[in-house]
Amino acid sequence: MVSRLYHYKTMALFPTLQHWADATKGAEALPERLRQAPAVALLHNMLLPCRLDKIDIGTEITTEAASGMAIPWAFRVVELPAQEYACAHIDDEAAIATAAYHLISEVLPSRHAFTTGEAIALIDTPKGIEMQVPIFQE
Repeated sequence: MVSRLYHYKTMALFPTLQHWADATKGAEALPERLRQAPAVALLHNMLLPCRLDKIDIGTEITTEAASGMAIPWAFRVVELPAQEYACAHIDDEAAIATAAYHLISEVLPSRHAFTTGEAIALIDTPKGIEMQVPIFQE
């Protein structure tokens, strides 16, 4: 379940995943259990030149939990497709863009894999941030 955020020119304003609810209008209407669930962010135009970054940010919920819940006005449920991902664990949010660039431009091509162009997912885990890049292989 995510809400759309737009930021001009840079991800410098990107809220930390741990504090996503503070930066999202309507999050106060969510039950506490959802505000404390693992955070997820979908970065739609990372590494592409743009004037306006498009970020979906929210929390992971199961399909069963979403089906019986009234979703606050600022949120929508997005199903992440079952597909292959290249994953990297990141300790510092400041390194997200660098890690994504390295993974997409160097690591994936060396393994004959390429990004699908779908949004890059960031998931808050106990080990840090997990970056998931949707891929296909030749």
